[in-house]
Amino acid sequence: MQVNPLLTGIISGNLFILGFLLNSTLRDYKEAERIPAGMATSLETIFDECEIMLSKKKEPIVIEAVQHLLETEKLCTSWFYKKAHTQEVLMHISDFNRYLEKFEPLTQANFIVRMKNEQNNLRKHLIQANILRDTPFYEASYSIAKISVFFLLALLTVLSADPFYEYVLYILVIVFINIFLVSLIKDLDDPFEYNESDIADEVSLKPLSDFTTRSKARMKKSRVKLSKYHPSI
Repeated sequence: MQVNPLLTGIISGNLFILGFLLNSTLRDYKEAERIPAGMATSLETIFDECEIMLSKKKEPIVIEAVQHLLETEKLCTSWFYKKAHTQEVLMHISDFNRYLEKFEPLTQANFIVRMKNEQNNLRKHLIQANILRDTPFYEASYSIAKISVFFLLALLTVLSADPFYEYVLYILVIVFINIFLVSLIKDLDDPFEYNESDIADEVSLKPLSDFTTRSKARMKKSRVKLSKYHPSI
């Protein structure tokens, strides 16, 4: 087949489809990036209120609540690695209610309301992450993208052009761009696809681990030993 001006339209249309899909997946990826930071912020805000109560009086129930927060962070991290079930994590978050009931004589009511709001935010972030992880991308659009790339590459292989080596160079560039975009869309489709071998292109969970590090340092500064209440700390 001879090179036809319609070839430019085919290539442009194919790149338009891939660009549309990339924009959709990138928007979800940017939204997913804020979830671990939001969860860490909620946990640390609750920890701040517990620390204020500990500064007044080191009640065992407050120390147990702090331990519950640290266990929540570990469980959330395990959930991201698919080592814990969603219902298990949600139940653990709801278990913090038993501490809120006992905080009433230790702090003001508006502080308890603030902790309850952050508990709700933590639950909301987890459910939102679960939706992003379990909801598949637009299957029809993704299939159209793969089919269009296949037909474009097949069309390019049967075209004749001169000079040959210059034509091959153009073909390689077009093939690289199309295959790269399809692979990128597939990778961004699940921002929480963690595995032990490759997590470089996934959403960072460092805010959660940083929360635990800061919390332990602050408790140590307050001379409160969590190991007394939980041997694993």
